[in-house]
Amino acid sequence: MAMKFAVELASEDEAVASRIKQDLGLLQRALSSCVEAAQRAGHLDPAASASGIADLIVTISRGLDVVSQAGGAQARMEAVAEQAFALLPLTAAGRRAVAAAV
Repeated sequence: MAMKFAVELASEDEAVASRIKQDLGLLQRALSSCVEAAQRAGHLDPAASASGIADLIVTISRGLDVVSQAGGAQARMEAVAEQAFALLPLTAAGRRAVAAAV
C-alpha cells in the first residue's frame, strides 16, 4: 500500500519519483545479479537477458502485490505466479533443481 501511495504521489513530487526510481533500480540490479548467478550455475539459459528477467520478476511481483491487496483470490495469485515462473528460460539442470526442491 505504501508503494501505491508513493507512486501516486510521484506524479506531484520529484523527490518521491526519484526515490521510487532509485529503489526499483536497486531491486532490479539485485535480481539481475541473482539471475546472473543462476546462469553461471547452469540453471537459466546464459543467452537470456538477466536484466530482462529481473524486470519481468519486478513487474509481476509488484502487480501481484497490488492485485492481492485489492482482494485478489490467493488461488488466482498462485496461478499467476506459476504462469510467470513458466516464462523463465530454465535449462534442463534448472528444471531438475526445481523438481528436487518441490
